[in-house]
Amino acid sequence: LAAITPEVKSRDIPVISFSTSPSVLQDGVYSIGLLNDEQIRRIIRYAANQGRSRLALVLPDNQSGINMLKSAMKAANSSGMQVVKVGFYKPDSMDFTDLVTTMKGGFDALLIPESGNRLKAISSMFSYYDVAAPEVLFMGTSVWTSSNLSKETELYGAVYPVLPLSRINNFESKYSELFGERPSGLSIFAYDAVALASSLANKDRRDIEGAITRGDGYYGISGAFRLFA
Repeated sequence: LAAITPEVKSRDIPVISFSTSPSVLQDGVYSIGLLNDEQIRRIIRYAANQGRSRLALVLPDNQSGINMLKSAMKAANSSGMQVVKVGFYKPDSMDFTDLVTTMKGGFDALLIPESGNRLKAISSMFSYYDVAAPEVLFMGTSVWTSSNLSKETELYGAVYPVLPLSRINNFESKYSELFGERPSGLSIFAYDAVALASSLANKDRRDIEGAITRGDGYYGISGAFRLFA
């Protein structure tokens, strides 16, 4: 997205992306994806409403992790929580022993925006050091949706934000019937983006930005959504 943005902006062509990073957004560049900032704000507000006050975060040591830390600190401040511990790991790491041993204790909410085997490895290591529910509320982002967590007992009672499941399940069922496989997590956004592009094709090109950001928004597979300037 960063590579094509200057090129399309010079031609006054709006871009609708699937990025989850707020750093790429600017005039004429939108995201139809779930921004991490929105998810982190929502999940931290939930934790605060559950009486949690001391937040810890486990984040990848890259720009994405830094962006999520900024979002979490801002959300914690506005929700009356305090970020007490932050642990960074190499994005390709699978050994979290040192990280967890330096972080264990002193918090009652833990955010792990990871998925798959890496999420399982992190949560298992915390469980090994007796960092577990209900003393600690484990939290994630929507990337947890792509992980099979049914057998991960250490994540029992954990929470994460997700789109309305009834509509998603209906879409996945129809997709599987047509293509013989389960859709990827990006499929829903891709279908909504194509529908949005089809709708915009009928709009006046001179006010395309206004059409994209119209106040009543759009209705997609996962429900209503709006794109902001």
